[in-house]
Amino acid sequence: MTIPRPLILLVLGPLCFAAGCAQPIRTDRTFRRGVEALAAGSPKAAIPFLTEAVASSPDDAEAHAMLAVAYALALEPDLAIQMVKRVHPDPGTIETPGWEHVALGIAAVVQHRPEDAAEQLRKVADTASSPADAKQAASQWLTLTLLLKGEWSGALDSLTLWPPADDTNGARTTALLWAVLVHAHQGDAQSARRCLVKAAGDVSGPRGLKALPLAEITRADNQGLCAAGVAAIRQDKLAEAEKLFTALHARQPNAYDAQVWLALVAAAEGKWAETVSRLKNACLEGPPRSRGLANQLFSVVCALQNRPHSMIHHMLIGQRLRERDRVSGHMPTP
Repeated sequence: MTIPRPLILLVLGPLCFAAGCAQPIRTDRTFRRGVEALAAGSPKAAIPFLTEAVASSPDDAEAHAMLAVAYALALEPDLAIQMVKRVHPDPGTIETPGWEHVALGIAAVVQHRPEDAAEQLRKVADTASSPADAKQAASQWLTLTLLLKGEWSGALDSLTLWPPADDTNGARTTALLWAVLVHAHQGDAQSARRCLVKAAGDVSGPRGLKALPLAEITRADNQGLCAAGVAAIRQDKLAEAEKLFTALHARQPNAYDAQVWLALVAAAEGKWAETVSRLKNACLEGPPRSRGLANQLFSVVCALQNRPHSMIHHMLIGQRLRERDRVSGHMPTP
């Protein structure tokens, strides 16, 4: 049987810049450790590294921009704005929109100014010459901002623009799963179902997965149950998938993202309250990486509920659970 790719490995968060910011990749170790801490969902841990990078290179626009992002994610928007102004006192001097505008956009989200946030993020998302990683992050933040504003149609349209020409990092799958939640929240179960079926096709890969007869549930191992559940969703057999993932979840809470899959199936069946409840439970139980996925998807729920601070809170928890082994070592001395 073909093994499904873990759903968690295909889903991005809006902090997709673990490898660095702009090209060429910098060799400054302190700067890179700060960026890695950001990608790992720990902006407060990133601030000392990036502060040291700024102190050692006061004219380094890139270091200032990433420190601004860290302050914004740490819910200190005023400091984020000040940091951008220190290197760009005149906003008109920023020729190619990049991480500075992403930082200003996040800061505006924290300050409950979604209109201003969308304006800043669009400057990056719509500019062809902006750094690719900044564009991708800006596109995801723009979608969240539109959800916070209640612009459901615009948010769904923005999701179709995510995947790059060579989508090797799962942006399409992420966009589909976010669309499942948006459609379900709006009561459009049919569209949510179509998106979920497509996402299951991405997870199962080009060769697909084999279905498992329900009579064999008790004999199948956990991986087999997961594979069969994904295959059932791909074949648009949601009732069968629900039985398979329920059996898997009963064996071990949220094993192989079982509770997350059950939440998505509920969304595709028009059961929004159950979707929210299952995702909330999945944030707290199961393997760390599965809890990370649940928290990242729950951040979308928070955006739909116009709760920006909770949205960022769950987003960062999701990143930390996924990448908590990424950052190691002691903090730099002030």
